[in-house]
Amino acid sequence: LFVEEIINCIEAKGLDMDGLYRVSGNITEVQKLRHQVDHGKQNFKDFDIHVLSGGLKTFFRELDDSLVPATFTPHFIEAMSKLFDCF
Repeated sequence: LFVEEIINCIEAKGLDMDGLYRVSGNITEVQKLRHQVDHGKQNFKDFDIHVLSGGLKTFFRELDDSLVPATFTPHFIEAMSKLFDCF
């Protein structure tokens, strides 16, 4: 639910923002966002777009297991090499 709601908010607020997932949000604000989510509050509208994207990146970074299992790595490498062969 967190991922879906924060992505919806990011899309509504600023897909046209430069550096959407590259520019780091204020770490204090990202921690504040995390604290709110941990306590069942998901009021994303009060946060800067870069704080939201930083919160989403932090969520994926801190998963117990990788989002994409390591066993898939060879398949991704093969797919990327085929993609680059097209150019």
